[in-house]
Amino acid sequence: MTENLGEMQRVRKSIGDSIEARKLATCALEFLDIALKDVERDHPKGIDRFWEEIVQHIPKQYLPVSRDLPMTEQEAKAYGKTTMVWGKYKGTVMADVPLSYLVWLDAQDDDRRQLNRYLRSDLVQREQRSA
Repeated sequence: MTENLGEMQRVRKSIGDSIEARKLATCALEFLDIALKDVERDHPKGIDRFWEEIVQHIPKQYLPVSRDLPMTEQEAKAYGKTTMVWGKYKGTVMADVPLSYLVWLDAQDDDRRQLNRYLRSDLVQREQRSA
């Protein structure tokens, strides 16, 4: 009987936690909606940057890998100046490594999130389209 009572209390707490989490999420979304409307009104070209800032402040353990945003133009330029530290092109500036190799390398290891973001950046996408 005490076991059932303990289980009921645990379930009740879990439900209460879920309700509280939903309330907090609703408040956060309402705040984001207000902020987004302000950005749209005052800085219409700043919408993408608004979301990049929001995502950057979410702890990484709560962001699924698939939600990583492509690098911004500035991030891609900076990353393109870094040097490959492994593989066939070790020591080569990233922007000089053939994109076909980077795409292949990215498919080899899901932990290479920066490389994945770089490959999805506008800078690299334009280069790929012009090649």
